[in-house]
Amino acid sequence: MIKTCVCVSGIPRSGLGNRDLRRNLDVLKQVFPDADFYFGTWKGNESVIEKYFYDQSVKYFDEPEITYHPFIDIDRVELGVTNNEKLTKVIENAKKDRVFFETSKNQTKQILAHCYLLDTIEEKYDVVIRCRYDTIVYSKANFFDFIKQSYDKNIAIGFATLRIDQSFSKYELMPTGGTYHNSFLFDQLIIHTYSILDRNFVYSLHEAKKLISAEHGWWQVLSKNNNHVCVNGWANPDKSVIRDYL
Repeated sequence: MIKTCVCVSGIPRSGLGNRDLRRNLDVLKQVFPDADFYFGTWKGNESVIEKYFYDQSVKYFDEPEITYHPFIDIDRVELGVTNNEKLTKVIENAKKDRVFFETSKNQTKQILAHCYLLDTIEEKYDVVIRCRYDTIVYSKANFFDFIKQSYDKNIAIGFATLRIDQSFSKYELMPTGGTYHNSFLFDQLIIHTYSILDRNFVYSLHEAKKLISAEHGWWQVLSKNNNHVCVNGWANPDKSVIRDYL
């Protein structure tokens, strides 16, 4: 049997209002009934946790300070991401859009939060399932084949739903080398082997101001030679799923 845990980390908030946080958790526990669950967040979120996760053990961490911009200030040549049209567009957007500049500046924190939480877990697992507090999964999804694929191939598999007008109950694998595959890992829910994530490597990238934001950062720390898989469907932020599917 593949020993599995679910790690929920980041800011405990829902795009639909925090009353939906409990719903998101209940669905996760329904979909992953045999997994152990762990929770982590930044200090200062105690009141939300106490209200919606009152029966869960949650770890609190000092929120890290980001002293560079994880899109604009990265050295693309050094990091090997020069030939990537999607990353180019994201970087240009960060330069032009002040709101996106500010939000994307903090998007390495989700990677650090996941690592901080794993640092507190003494048990060793074969496979880790990472998601955010606002992640909602399809209640009838069966992720076992993806868990087994991750375990057998020692890879990361990322999930997201590309269009809000699509039912997130459907899925399709994104083609290798496609726009959403090369140097990019879907991050609404990530299945990865415990061994593939080198947390010291993550921390060294952060200290050296080389850790990239969001999906490109997850690729940076979880994919070797683009051997990851992106899946369209089954998971998304709750605010981006049509109410009929919730």
